[in-house]
Amino acid sequence: MLDTSIVNVALTSMQSSFGATISQISWVVTGYAIANVIIIPLTAWLGDRFGKKRYFVFSLIGFTLASILCGLSTNLEMLIAFCKGS
Repeated sequence: MLDTSIVNVALTSMQSSFGATISQISWVVTGYAIANVIIIPLTAWLGDRFGKKRYFVFSLIGFTLASILCGLSTNLEMLIAFCKGS
């Protein structure tokens, strides 16, 4: 949830950096929402299946890598693709 709040605050900066319209930049928020809708219901099952500690470590590593890739994005399409992983 914190990451989604950060994205909402940074939308205007991302819009000017990528030269995107409001409707184009809204896909970044949509990407985060889709990722949350998919992973949140699976969290308990994945924790039981792989162990809560392993799942937490995997999630932390995945979030960190996806966040780095989002920061390194050079265009809007890359940002949208990478934000689904964070």
